Amino acid sequence: MPFSPPVLMDMDITYIMDSSHSVSSEEFQRAKDFVSNMLDQFVVSSQPNESYGGIRVALVQQAPRGFLPDRNQTPVALEFDLVTYSNKDLMKKHIQESVHQLEGPSAIASALQWTVENVFFKAPRQRKHRVIFAIVGSKTSMWDREKLGEISLGAKCQGFTLFTLALGNDVSDNQLMELSSSPTDQHLLTMGRVSTSEMVYAQRFIRAFLNLLQRK
Repeated sequence: MPFSPPVLMDMDITYIMDSSHSVSSEEFQRAKDFVSNMLDQFVVSSQPNESYGGIRVALVQQAPRGFLPDRNQTPVALEFDLVTYSNKDLMKKHIQESVHQLEGPSAIASALQWTVENVFFKAPRQRKHRVIFAIVGSKTSMWDREKLGEISLGAKCQGFTLFTLALGNDVSDNQLMELSSSPTDQHLLTMGRVSTSEMVYAQRFIRAFLNLLQRK
């Protein structure tokens, strides 16, 4: 990959990783590696509690085993929030050592709603750009499907940019379109295969997306 200097911008970004039982262990590992590698594209904030300088990054996984929306459970495992780490090496260490596949149901709508309310809105001094980056490898559960359009539209109306990276073939085009900001050709990337070359392409695509966001 040709060298590009890391992006410095006023941005909060949260990755929502699909950790459900429908995702293969290979796809899950590729997703972890992808999030780690993307950190090299960022100038990460060294003072995440302050309102200036660098990108703040959070990571959640969806959804824990046995999760159902009417049981008052949390639909995600929060790995780290926007102010946990001030150093990308610590984030990478956490991803490689502490992030394990949950193998629960897929609940992207519930996870999206929780992330907006508990990761972004509870962080001090929100940044200008707020990006939710969903890595999806499965269709969401029927009970979660009903509210996906409403919740994603709500997030978009509140000024969030929603980017979706779809891995594998067990995804729904309609769900991906609902989940992503428009135009979808800039905010949705579908990868049928998860080979190394495909993931390198994905990184380049995301880099172009970040450059576009920076110019807005």
